[in-house]
Amino acid sequence: FALYFDLLLPLPEQASYLVKVRNKNIAEAKQAETIKLQQLAWKILENNQQLQPNDELHLVKLPHQKMEITDDLQKQATYLGGGKVRWAFDQKIYSLSPLTIQLCDHHGIPVKSIQGPKYWGKKGSNQSLAAVAGTWTATSSSAFLNGSDYSTAVNTVNTPV
Repeated sequence: FALYFDLLLPLPEQASYLVKVRNKNIAEAKQAETIKLQQLAWKILENNQQLQPNDELHLVKLPHQKMEITDDLQKQATYLGGGKVRWAFDQKIYSLSPLTIQLCDHHGIPVKSIQGPKYWGKKGSNQSLAAVAGTWTATSSSAFLNGSDYSTAVNTVNTPV
């Protein structure tokens, strides 16, 4: 028993449905790309000499609107390399996302998942590491979406857009 798409929906509705499906697929691909770039922000920035061991980091944006941080040490970290940081508050080593979750937990805000590079930036800048990495990935991300090897794209030095 076969179902034919053209018999289920009249032609105008088919076109509308197909456009909606295509737009949804494009939005999902862009969101997946953004998440992937944020997760690899440290690698992109290291490869482009924008992030180096001993760089001082600070919280550029609060991870939750109800969060109020009065202890400046909670807003500071030192980049150690390889995606790891030492949080000034407890001197423990974290990746940025687990650190940001720990910060939220410390303030009584339960968070299961968060993209840390969206909230941390280099000292002296108000731009997040994710945003800075994004300026270096215009070519890399289009190569990724076109099916190229992402690790090769990440290792390519690009000029900021």
